[in-house]
Amino acid sequence: MQTGAHTAPPRWAAGVRRVTVLTGAGISTDSGIPDFRGPEGAWTRNPGSEGKYTYELFLADPAARRGFWESRRTHPAWSAEPNAGHVALAELSRSGIDLTVITQNTDGLHQRAGLSQDRVIELHGTMHTVVCVGCGDHSPMPDTLVRLEAGEGDPHCLLCGGYLKTASVMSGQVIAPELFARAEEAATGCDVLLAVGTTLRVEPAASLCAIAVSSGAALVVVNRDPTLYDGIAAEVVRDPIGEALPRLAAQMIDGTREGDRTESTRAGQDRAAAPRTASPTATPGQLLRPDARTARFRSRSAELERLEAWCTGSGVRVHLMTGPVGRGKTRLARELADRLVAVGGWSIEFPSGVTESPLGGAHPRLVVVDDAETEQEHLIRIVRTAAADPGTGPVRVLALARGAGEWWDRLLADGLKPVSDATSREQLGPLEATPEGRENAFREAFEDYGSALTALGLQVATGDGAMEVPPDIAGLGSPGDLQTAALVAALGDEPGSAECREDVLLRHDIDGWQRMAEEHGLQMSAGTVREAVAAAVLCGAEDRAAALAVLAHIPATKSLDEASQERAAQWLRDLCPPAPGGGPARDAGDAGGEGPYWRFPLPSVTTERLVASVVTTPGFLMGLHMETMEAQDARAFTVLARSAVSQPELVDTAAGLLTVLPGLSPAAVAASQRSAHPEPLADALTTLAGYAPLPAELLEGVPTDSQVLGEFAVLLTKSLIAAYEQRVAKRPEIVLPGLARLLRELIQRLTSLGRHEEAIEASRRAAAVEEQLAGLAP
Repeated sequence: MQTGAHTAPPRWAAGVRRVTVLTGAGISTDSGIPDFRGPEGAWTRNPGSEGKYTYELFLADPAARRGFWESRRTHPAWSAEPNAGHVALAELSRSGIDLTVITQNTDGLHQRAGLSQDRVIELHGTMHTVVCVGCGDHSPMPDTLVRLEAGEGDPHCLLCGGYLKTASVMSGQVIAPELFARAEEAATGCDVLLAVGTTLRVEPAASLCAIAVSSGAALVVVNRDPTLYDGIAAEVVRDPIGEALPRLAAQMIDGTREGDRTESTRAGQDRAAAPRTASPTATPGQLLRPDARTARFRSRSAELERLEAWCTGSGVRVHLMTGPVGRGKTRLARELADRLVAVGGWSIEFPSGVTESPLGGAHPRLVVVDDAETEQEHLIRIVRTAAADPGTGPVRVLALARGAGEWWDRLLADGLKPVSDATSREQLGPLEATPEGRENAFREAFEDYGSALTALGLQVATGDGAMEVPPDIAGLGSPGDLQTAALVAALGDEPGSAECREDVLLRHDIDGWQRMAEEHGLQMSAGTVREAVAAAVLCGAEDRAAALAVLAHIPATKSLDEASQERAAQWLRDLCPPAPGGGPARDAGDAGGEGPYWRFPLPSVTTERLVASVVTTPGFLMGLHMETMEAQDARAFTVLARSAVSQPELVDTAAGLLTVLPGLSPAAVAASQRSAHPEPLADALTTLAGYAPLPAELLEGVPTDSQVLGEFAVLLTKSLIAAYEQRVAKRPEIVLPGLARLLRELIQRLTSLGRHEEAIEASRRAAAVEEQLAGLAP
């Protein structure tokens, strides 16, 4: 197999060691064996044939047995040859990858392509062997074919006279428990499960996909038509199987080889580059935090002047400043705070949502609420407390968010109503408008980060080419982009693309996290560090018990002994302690503590990349959310929604998680109301509402005028109406009032979306229901 000409392997193919393949009828169509549900499928061409040969009918009806045997005699499997898909899997097994094929087919083409019998689990048996249903004797199929050709329409056992049938599972028979146990073991222990040429409708075979994903494997679906498990797949391939399987097999072989080379190369580079004087807990990524203020502040004089003017006067004012991650909102707020302190008399607060803000007193105050879209209740409490006390001095509330939208409109209409006339809003623009300004900013940042790295004892790039301006400087308008590029250059790494720079910083951070773990007596691989930090970022933890529960449900740490898990929880706590003002972190049982045990900041672009690298499929999240609290679930969906802006693949991850754990949908609805970018969650919820039954209580969390979640709410309301209509004939006096209420809900939601014709039709139905109700009145 030629692998060198293929493109870079996808993320799920990197370092694959164990692969399980679940095949259905679709893999054999290129060999001339029709599938069942395809355009030329056996059931498509003959609709009445599905389920025709049940085991019960086979035993009871001689005509059914003759029909069954005639279909076996003329079956195309006897002349079929393995195709490119079968051959690709056989070659994959010879590459050194531990391969197991679980097949629903009975044609034996996997073995004929070169797979050894011990690598193939035939869930539905084989048509190449004949068994007597009376005495259980087995015999080769060719012997029975000879009898069929000689005119025996219903051959019987030559030993006991019992009925003969192929050793395949008929409708009405069950799969041997020991056989399915082997299949479950293969699905549980693999790195990747390929579902090839199967609609994934037949159980229990289809459930192997969920078993694999929940165990941490990546699911790759190769099928012409959509399947029920596409939502939790790392990749879905619609190409012909004969083209797709050789390509995917080559990618896995390349990914394994590349993973071996990369680990070897990185290990050597890391040993060579590790500075002897480095602080064991220092990481370059810490220097990018706004409160570190590593790079000098520049080019925001106009914005600062506007904010200083906004701070003059009396009363309570709220200003919303929006901009994408890395735009410099928090750094600008801190510079404003410095200027106000220099003027004198101002009190500055950067409160956390877990504490009350002491707003009393007549002196002026600036309160900065970062990530305001996720801190709405805290923002409302601050504003209402200040507005309710006439003795409070001037209060300026600066709310920072990645974007405005429905969450801000709702706050203005309700929570911030006392100061609605004293609110303003602006979107923070790029840092530098000209290429020259960006080059100057890059060079200044390079110097600043070089000095900071030296102070930390970390190695710094030197030489004439060290400060080389990155080739994509024209697109680096945000402080975060410029400073990331400068920091990577100062570290001596190739500038590369923005994604490469983020990966470089992430690698350096992981190295630092590993060193910090060693201080806690933990020997952790880079993969374990990734999973543990990603889990803490996703869920957080209110106390030590919650932290330990998280660590007990992720693949990398759940096998650690109790003492090691305790040390891991403390390591993560020390890695990112609560923000200043958040109060002391709580230990288990410490009801008086104010701050959470883990309170990681909502992720930056680099941390979002970490999350995306770990959460490649919903399997990691499925295990993680087995025992999480509602607040942890909501935070995870908030992180996924924010991260999906820079890592779009996480949209499908969120949808897949809701598909297999629909009970998390309330947390997803809540998180969407606290997101500047709720569209990923809205798409995931809408997909879920299209086919899964969901509770009516979810409607309470979706405002009637919501546009982003409008389609989700309509689909949910329609599904509830359909459920009521099915029961109305039996108990009209109980069901009709609820049905009328849901129809009124549907009318409102359709109207808010501008779908007036549908709203009119719903009104007609509502009127008919009201008439029925009137007829039931005493």
